[in-house]
Amino acid sequence: MHVDRFAADRSSEVVLRPVAGMGGICTPQIADRQAGVLTASARTTTASLRADLENAKAGNRRLEVELSALRRRLGQLMGREVFDEISADTSPGATSRVAELEQALFDAKEALVRRSEEVESARQINRELMARLNRGS
Repeated sequence: MHVDRFAADRSSEVVLRPVAGMGGICTPQIADRQAGVLTASARTTTASLRADLENAKAGNRRLEVELSALRRRLGQLMGREVFDEISADTSPGATSRVAELEQALFDAKEALVRRSEEVESARQINRELMARLNRGS
């Protein structure tokens, strides 16, 4: 038997034709008399394969969503474990270090506020001086 690929490409039918003689010659007359056209079963097979493919793709999408949710949950649980381990460390050295850092942060914020006020007042003075220079010209 010989599969006529050209016929398969032109339509959805797969045509099986016996090869005539030893030379592999397939004439239209021989093919018409002996052709085995597998249209219904080929379409059913193609349709079922396509349906299986779409079902597999949908299953993969569901698994990807589930995997990302599980990764997110695992990250949250690991983060909680690390936080609990850090929180459990209530040694006096760690507590005093946290207090020092909190005080340093408070002082830095206060210094930032003072510097911001100084910069704003310097800008205001510069604007007034520029306005005087522009009026004098």
